[in-house]
Formats: sequence, C-alpha cells, structure tokens
Amino acid sequence: MTAGLVVDALETAGIPTVVVGNQRVPLKGLPRVILTRYERGKNFGEPGDIGEHEHIAAAAVDLLRNATEPTLLDLRAEATPVR
Repeated sequence: MTAGLVVDALETAGIPTVVVGNQRVPLKGLPRVILTRYERGKNFGEPGDIGEHEHIAAAAVDLLRNATEPTLLDLRAEATPVR
C-alpha cells in the first residue's frame, strides 16, 4: 500500500503522521489512524460539509499532538448521516 510506504518514510525521518481513511484492514499497523464512514475519496465527508471537515481535521491534529503509542480512532459511529 502506497500510504504505508509514505508513512514509513516520514516516520523514519522523524515526521509524525496521521492517516484518515475508511477501511481498517489496509491501514493496520500504521502509527496514527482515523477511520471515517465516508466512501473512498471522500474520507473527510461530503463536499461542502465544512463542520464535518473541521471535526475530522481537529481530531487528526489532536491525535497527532497526544498519541504516544499506535492509535486507531474510529469516528464512524459519531459521524452524522450522509445527506
């Protein structure tokens, strides 16, 4: 998986990463992951849903700042229904 190769290179260089995706299995083993319930290509939600975009981005920044060990944050249950 390309994301895994990029994450590994960045983390090895001392640059922490957060990956936002929608499927658990392909992201397994990455250090910081956020799962959302949106379809592939729209991991931050529907276009124009600024509130949801901000919510997911804030969760990513919080995870980046506070995760001291590999962490998977599942936001799928708290996401608002897709319109």
